[in-house]
Amino acid sequence: MKDPYYTTLLPLQRVGRKCDNVSRNRCPTSTEAAMLFRRAKKRLKDINRWEVVAGKEKATFTLTDRFGHLIHRAPEVGDCIRIGLPKLKNRYGGGYDWVKIRFLQEREEDDYQLIILRVQPCPSPGKRKIAHFLHHKSSNTFLLIRKDKEVWASIHGRNETINYSSGLINSLRNVVAAWGGFMGLSQLQWQDFVEGLIERK
Repeated sequence: MKDPYYTTLLPLQRVGRKCDNVSRNRCPTSTEAAMLFRRAKKRLKDINRWEVVAGKEKATFTLTDRFGHLIHRAPEVGDCIRIGLPKLKNRYGGGYDWVKIRFLQEREEDDYQLIILRVQPCPSPGKRKIAHFLHHKSSNTFLLIRKDKEVWASIHGRNETINYSSGLINSLRNVVAAWGGFMGLSQLQWQDFVEGLIERK
């Protein structure tokens, strides 16, 4: 994807693994593309329904405030996302993995629209240890871009390394969760997700 903001908005890849899931939809007119972008933005911001957009319930996602309370509104920087992985409960996260929204921005310029959302592993609310199978410097960046008649949706994982700082038993659990993702299980869900974001229906 050639975009003036693309490389500057993604964290530099320094360690570990990186991954990219990308989908594109070209519309007949720029007006239709703008309408599709608005629908896609609404889907991206409705975090409590992410697993529905992906089409396969491999993980569940719940938007909470910084205290862990379930919320039904558009996400904001500082909010958390509680992630439920099937059969892989995280003892440090109340059974869940947690990420925090670190960056959220929107831009509009003539026939160009963009929204970027970036999350990173964090402790569960009120705790200190990172409650995620990846290291706290790992990140996922969600991008929605419209350029004229084209709409792009993408997710970019950067600096993905396993979290070994949560005790022996939970670290073993993190290895299992991470390698499941590294071997493609989470990639299947994320690819379904970016394709579902920009479906024309």
